[in-house]
Amino acid sequence: MTKQFLKLFIPIAVLALTITSTIYRMHYTRLKSEVAIESQHNAESILDDVILRFISIGRGLNGIASTTSLDSTYSLEDLSSNLKGYIYSRHELTQVRFIDTTGMEVIRFNRKNNIITRTPDSLLQNKSKRAYFRDHINDEPNTLGFTPLDLNMENGQYEYPYVIVIRWSFPLFASDGTRMGMLVANIDARELFDDDSFLNVRNDGALMFATQEGAVYYNDHIYFQESADSLFSAIGFEGWEVENGFSNDKSIFFRDLRPSLQQMMEDNLNTDEVRIKASSNNPTMVLYRLPYDSYIKRVHVNLPYIFIIQSFFVTLIAFFCYRWARFRKLEQYSFSEVVKANRALNTSEAALKATKKELEILVRNQRKELTKNAQLLSTLFDSSIHYAGVMDTDGRLIDVNRRTLETLGIDKKYVEGKFVWDFPVFGDQEQVRKNLTQAIAVVLNDEVVHYETTMIDKQGKKRRIAFSLTPLKNEAGEITNLIPEGVDITELHEKDRQLHALIDQMETRNKQLKEFSHIISHNVRSPIGNLGLLLSIYDDAEDNEERAEIVAKLKEVNHSLQNLLEELLETVKILDNAEIKTQIVDIEPAIEQAQKLLARQIEETNAQIHVDLSAVKKVYFPKVYLNSLLLNLMSNAIKYRSEERQLELNISTRVNEAGRTELIFSDNGSGIDMNKNAHKVFGLYKTFHRSKPGKGLGLFMTKTQIESCGGQIKVTSKLDVGTTFTIIFPSSEKR
Repeated sequence: MTKQFLKLFIPIAVLALTITSTIYRMHYTRLKSEVAIESQHNAESILDDVILRFISIGRGLNGIASTTSLDSTYSLEDLSSNLKGYIYSRHELTQVRFIDTTGMEVIRFNRKNNIITRTPDSLLQNKSKRAYFRDHINDEPNTLGFTPLDLNMENGQYEYPYVIVIRWSFPLFASDGTRMGMLVANIDARELFDDDSFLNVRNDGALMFATQEGAVYYNDHIYFQESADSLFSAIGFEGWEVENGFSNDKSIFFRDLRPSLQQMMEDNLNTDEVRIKASSNNPTMVLYRLPYDSYIKRVHVNLPYIFIIQSFFVTLIAFFCYRWARFRKLEQYSFSEVVKANRALNTSEAALKATKKELEILVRNQRKELTKNAQLLSTLFDSSIHYAGVMDTDGRLIDVNRRTLETLGIDKKYVEGKFVWDFPVFGDQEQVRKNLTQAIAVVLNDEVVHYETTMIDKQGKKRRIAFSLTPLKNEAGEITNLIPEGVDITELHEKDRQLHALIDQMETRNKQLKEFSHIISHNVRSPIGNLGLLLSIYDDAEDNEERAEIVAKLKEVNHSLQNLLEELLETVKILDNAEIKTQIVDIEPAIEQAQKLLARQIEETNAQIHVDLSAVKKVYFPKVYLNSLLLNLMSNAIKYRSEERQLELNISTRVNEAGRTELIFSDNGSGIDMNKNAHKVFGLYKTFHRSKPGKGLGLFMTKTQIESCGGQIKVTSKLDVGTTFTIIFPSSEKR
């Protein structure tokens, strides 16, 4: 049986393998040609896109030159402003400058690390020996000149790290036609080609550009001298004059993309309004390199399938040859045995088909169940009111729910594969990276991390988020993913802040009420006692003259009690300031008003008042309170002045580290002993100079007014040296 099987199987199998191999070779030859054509077409398409971007930059320079005529200093400043706006508008630009006819730079703007600066006049250079200056300084009007790719030089040396630039130039004339010089724009090739579609055309293939100095721009890197030689060795490059389609065991090169970059500029830029003039330097060469492994992979993409087909044919041929050989073997048995065996074979085949059908139904049902469960989980995930997502153990996001996307205003395709710290909405990206990296390390130890953070939504509002990070395990108990979740607690946090502020306010009010009640009980008791005593004396009086004297004293006590009650009522009004209007007010008019009200005292004491409001001129504060506190402070300074020296008052403003406005009011008066009286300075009815009368109400009212509006007042003083009051006003945002 074996001999008969091999006799039939070998020639048929060889024939089948030969036919399939021939068909595949025909397909391989056709696909090889298609790959070459497609690669060349893609590379040329990308170069056309680069040209369009390059053209738009040149048109901008043309626009500036067409609207500028240097007839005055004003025109030069206007040109400077236009050049600054031009470099700001194009991120590809590294330098723009105006060079006069001698080659000396007059105006120059630089971009470094995306920061635009104007070069000081002392650092401007003479460019008369540079090739681009010699080639284009005598260009006719409306001539837009460009240079091929070359390495940028500063002060006669190649800039390092190397920068490959392309330059546009345009002549500049005065209104009378006098040549004034030329405008030059340096374009960073890396920024011009900074697009994945420019660098990687398809399947690892990339464009190569060569400058006139021999530098090579390839895959977003610049290679020069030794590094260029190392690159050529690594990719098997033998020179820019290689034949189109040249290949070795490392690369395949396509050369006939365009004659040169210079030729492409001339083909696309010449118009009726502007003439194009290229530099006489060596042209920029362009190649497209495809790694040999990638090339072979694309050409032989169907090789596995041909192996499968050949294996199928060989198996099928073996099966039929085996059946034929077996049939010949069975001829020596009886026909009944053959029929019986064939029937058993058919039964086995039928059972196999039935089993196969059952398995197909089972697999189909399992797929439906899995699909249903996946849809249910996805619905639950997206319908959550919290922020949720799934990330890899290295911090890369796999998915986020709809709530997160809607709040941030981004599309899901911009999220997948990104790190959380790639999004600036969470604040300092480096700090977020450190915090989240530490949290991931903790979660990978099978713990759950909770902390609070902030997030900026798509409206630019800051939200407070209660964040948690939880491990997700598989059936084996291994951590496969991480689940970041967040709950928006902005409103809760704000209410908590308001509650604490209310508690602080209530504690302050309670303290004031206690002090107020103490004052009432202390100050009112004495006049009322005097009234009772005088009334008792009145009842015992013997004549009308004595009674009239007692009535006069009763009136004095009554008048004193009325004044006391009015003062207490004024204090209550200050404490209850709900109707006081807070607004932006000028400080200087309030100072002038206080000076007018105290004009007589200022003149009598010959007080000198120095005002410096250069830092801040306006504050967010009730106008009536500002007038009151300035009047109180100025009145106290005059009242408690030193008799040994002329009174000097200094009033100034500044902004503290917290960004809040401070008013500093200082004098050189008699001062306060802070060791004894620091805790009583702002107390009600507290005075510190027995030789000079006072009610002790002014500083209490001033402090109460300031604190009722959310501000603060501080005092420093030294006996017989002077006193300084610092008023810290509330910010408009806090109010």
